[in-house]
Amino acid sequence: MTEAQFRKALEPIASLKFTVVLFALAIFIVLVGTLAQTKKDIWEVIDQYFRSGIAWVEFDVFTQFFTSKTISGSFPFPGGWLIGAMMASNLIAAHLLRFKVQAKGQRAIIGWSVIGVGLITTWLVIQSGANDSGVQEATLVSWSVLWESLKFGLGVLWVSVATALLRIEPKRKLERGMLIACVGMLTAVLGYLFYQGDEARLGDSAMRILWQLLKGGIAGGVLLAGCVLLFKKRAGVVLLHGGIGLMMLSELLVGMLAIEAQMPIEEGDTNNYVQDVRELEIAVIDPSFSDEEDQQVVIPEAIVKDKGAKIEHENLPFDIKIVNYIQNTELIDWPLKPRDEGKGVEENIATAGNGLQYVVAPVRPGSGTDTGGMIDQSAAYVEILKKDTDESVGTYLLALVFTMGNVTESVEIDGKTYEVGLRFKRTYKPYSLHLIDIRKEDYVGTSTPRDYSSYVRLVDPTRKTDREVRIWMNNPLRFAGETFYQSNYSKDPRTGKETTTLSVVTNTGWMIPYVSCMIVMVGMLAHFWVILLRFLDRLAKEELMSASLQGPEWMQTASFAMPILVVFLSACYLGNAARVPRPEAAEMDLYEFGKIPIVYQGRVKPIDTLARNSLKIISKRDTFKVEVEQSDGTTKLVKKPAIEWFLDMITDPAKSFEYDVIRIENLDVLETLGLKRRKGFRYSFADFRDKLDKLTEAAEKARAKPDGQREIYDRKIHELERKIGRMDLLLQAFSTPRIRTDSMDNAAQDLRRAFLQQQGLMRREPPLSVPPKVGQTGLSNENVEEWQTYAFAWSMDLAKGLMGNDEENDYIDGMNEILIAYSENEGNKFNQAVSKYLRDVDRGQREMADSYLERAVDEDAKAQEKLDDDNEEGAAGHVALAERNRELAEEAVSTIEDTGFEAYFNHLEPFYHSIALYVLAFIMACFAWLGFSKPLNASAFWLIVFTMSVHTAALIGRMYISGRPPVTNLYSSAVFIGWGCVGFGIVLEALFRQGVGNIVASVSGFAALLISHILSGDGDTFSVLQAVLDTQFWLATHVTCITLGYSTTFFAGLLGVLYVLRGIATTTLTPKIDRLMIRMIYGIVCFSIFFSFVGTVLGGLWADDSWGRFWGWDPKENGALIIVLWNALILHARWDGMVKDRGLAVLAIVGNIVTSWSWFGVNELGVGLHSYGFTEGVMRTLMIVWAAHAVCIAVGCLPKQYWRSFAARDESIV
Repeated sequence: MTEAQFRKALEPIASLKFTVVLFALAIFIVLVGTLAQTKKDIWEVIDQYFRSGIAWVEFDVFTQFFTSKTISGSFPFPGGWLIGAMMASNLIAAHLLRFKVQAKGQRAIIGWSVIGVGLITTWLVIQSGANDSGVQEATLVSWSVLWESLKFGLGVLWVSVATALLRIEPKRKLERGMLIACVGMLTAVLGYLFYQGDEARLGDSAMRILWQLLKGGIAGGVLLAGCVLLFKKRAGVVLLHGGIGLMMLSELLVGMLAIEAQMPIEEGDTNNYVQDVRELEIAVIDPSFSDEEDQQVVIPEAIVKDKGAKIEHENLPFDIKIVNYIQNTELIDWPLKPRDEGKGVEENIATAGNGLQYVVAPVRPGSGTDTGGMIDQSAAYVEILKKDTDESVGTYLLALVFTMGNVTESVEIDGKTYEVGLRFKRTYKPYSLHLIDIRKEDYVGTSTPRDYSSYVRLVDPTRKTDREVRIWMNNPLRFAGETFYQSNYSKDPRTGKETTTLSVVTNTGWMIPYVSCMIVMVGMLAHFWVILLRFLDRLAKEELMSASLQGPEWMQTASFAMPILVVFLSACYLGNAARVPRPEAAEMDLYEFGKIPIVYQGRVKPIDTLARNSLKIISKRDTFKVEVEQSDGTTKLVKKPAIEWFLDMITDPAKSFEYDVIRIENLDVLETLGLKRRKGFRYSFADFRDKLDKLTEAAEKARAKPDGQREIYDRKIHELERKIGRMDLLLQAFSTPRIRTDSMDNAAQDLRRAFLQQQGLMRREPPLSVPPKVGQTGLSNENVEEWQTYAFAWSMDLAKGLMGNDEENDYIDGMNEILIAYSENEGNKFNQAVSKYLRDVDRGQREMADSYLERAVDEDAKAQEKLDDDNEEGAAGHVALAERNRELAEEAVSTIEDTGFEAYFNHLEPFYHSIALYVLAFIMACFAWLGFSKPLNASAFWLIVFTMSVHTAALIGRMYISGRPPVTNLYSSAVFIGWGCVGFGIVLEALFRQGVGNIVASVSGFAALLISHILSGDGDTFSVLQAVLDTQFWLATHVTCITLGYSTTFFAGLLGVLYVLRGIATTTLTPKIDRLMIRMIYGIVCFSIFFSFVGTVLGGLWADDSWGRFWGWDPKENGALIIVLWNALILHARWDGMVKDRGLAVLAIVGNIVTSWSWFGVNELGVGLHSYGFTEGVMRTLMIVWAAHAVCIAVGCLPKQYWRSFAARDESIV
């Protein structure tokens, strides 16, 4: 075959059209695999769709959302591995045909040499993660030295950028603006780092990840240098394609070679095996084999599932016949009890062992949507036969539930006893782990885990290893080519025995994703930097910044004065909202009372936040209205703050029960309660208190239904029940019990009943309003350092007084004075009591902080003793305790300050007011298209800049309150997405001054903040994080980056919508504006693929660092991947010319549908590691939004003659 023939044969494979088709195929198979997880186990889905050549796509994957009937049948489709192989072929063929080496002679030699050095560097970095000899040690330099080096590097970068800014020509305004922005950001970062000092330093776990990424970045940098020498301007594309190929190779290796298992260890026990919960086996154990070892013969799962099979083997002491195998079961008593009748068990076929007391009823195998991701409880009935005969010893029930409780069947053959059990597949190791201690730290006042830590002793005689190690969330142990991750924690409710579960992963190529991520990122930066420079040059040549001719003098004056006036009036509006409310003389200062700190849902917050969130949940708004009698005898509805409703609730429940605050909008629920429909759908508790029995009956019926069969009525009944439950929770937490004091016996009896009630209340995780105090003791003089409910602390204070303990609790006395003064409407007494209480809490918390710091010093001393004995791992536990005590001290000191700031933040409501300002800016930007454009556009622009500054300050305020990066939940993601879109809009408007940036910025800012406002109705927007998510580094990198990917994709889609609407409905889409908007869309999509790709891969690295699986095909991961693939499809379709201007705009609009699916849609599946993000009712809203986008897409596809702008162009030509 000649070279020409070879190239011709490769052309179809190397085609960009083929690339686009492959992206579309990949999107479809990822979507199918995501939807299939609602019906099947994740591993089954991975094998069927992602790690297969041909995937048989079942029709039921799609029809399950439209009908409850199962639709049988399937159709073939390229599987993940086949699509990946075709992508690799496409990539290789494209580089063989189109990416030619442009260097010659010495430059080519040097280039190839540098590439060789880069490849060696890449291999060394990957190999640095493979350590089969023992525990992987730290880096060559300490983390503190590395941190100082990073700060020094940032300083050098600042000097370089500042020097470039001073030397650049003044006429190059765009470049100067970019450099000024870079200098500003670097100055802010460096100022923060040097001002905060050691407090700003990243933790060791974050430094470990950063070091791995830096190593990958170094490899990418060397490879980029070689690519620049060889391929010049196309160097970035070559490099990022190489990184993607390396990443695809990593997934292939993981699918073929990686092994995942678990190691459960009870506290005080030692374990030397791992188990695979995806595979079963029957083990026949001879415990008398030797004094040190058992002899075990195992029967694999494939044989266990073969009903009727007879198992004969020379190593087995008897033959085994599989009578029945059941995938998932429920263990029930035998003989059957009435409650178990009808479960499908008619007889007990077991004749010996545990099966005489228990039987198993078949239940539906678990699927991805099952709550908690429970593992199937498989069971098998087996008949034991004497060897080489058909003589039956007995039929036994072997069940996982038995072996998980360390219970096996004893079978006696010829006077020798063997143990038989069904268990997960085990693999025994040459090392052992002894669990010294397992610690579970919960968020205060909750059972939500903040951290798990396992302190283990690792012993491996083959490697002469004997050491103590700490393994905790996001901090794995790497040893002997395996990685041990803290996976789970459990506690036996009967024995109190604690058990840790470690995830053990064998994956020698775990560093490949880190390296490939950085290679792709370096390649993308290089490629898009070239595109940006080319764009800036073109922009300067075409003088697009002068978007319109200078108008008359009065227009210039208006363009200067009008924005100043608009911003000034907006600042006055915001300033008025920012004023702290000051009560009139003798009026109660409810704002100050709202600053009082309490603990609820895992964090310290002002009592104002509790009141607002509670009322929002109950009423869907944070104020309420009451009728107030006027001086003329008439009544008037007056708006009252949530904190007043809260105080009335806990001091005068009967009065609060008359307030119309309970929102009930479902007509069937209203009918059940005998209520009539009214405006606002808000009712008082007194309106239906006598119908509570009907509500309870309806709720019990709804609970009896399976989750998938509950109707809207059932869900709304539960919603109302939860609202009433929230009111009851507040009452129980702040209501003092009735204690008879006529005799000690009566008082003791009442107190016992009160303490029992409080113990039950604590299981509901109520708000805790009484802080701990230094030296505070309980009834047995034990030290008490926990927050308590007011009701419990009041009862405890009374009990100690009756027992002769004169210890005073200033907090109880102070709260009593506050509540009595409020109930008596004594404004001055109330305000004085509140001020005194806040001072007492501040003083008490500072004393607690001193106590915590003393303990930290003690733990430091113990850690140093361990270090002196060369036991670094043993010191880790003491270091962790010292760090935790310092954190507690810091939290205690800032209690009053932080809650005061949050109370003011609640009062200011900056995001709510920003919505109004964005709407005003949008109106001005729209009128600018009708005339008076320059002053109105300028006013809209500076109003958006002003509102953006408020938006930014509010984001920083949220970060201060939460102590977290900007995005931690759905609410904060909406706030940040809006912020990112507004920022991009400001940049575009500053560049082009066509009003387009103003329109999209104001719309996106308003829409995102409106979404966040709706989401705030679910309760606290500062929710605490699950243990695996509690890591500042990944929240600041992955989550921020992926959310910016959402922002940019949405922004490009909104530009596409504006392009279509402007073209179809107006004549203003001139060729110049047309070209300008398409450039905007293209540029934003470039930013989008960068942020979405890097953010998605960083998410995979987080998963690898948390549980050892870089890509687990979780629905949220898949949604992010679809965004990346869609943006890649858009760019490749544009580069190939498959789509022109309108096509690019339409594809960008589709990107909005894709992104909203990833943002909200996957949460609605109720499956996967991100299913906690489920929001009821959002699917209906998504459908409406998608339908609107579909209409816009259809309009965008109309022939040009139906577009007014194109028709106007044709008429002008004629």
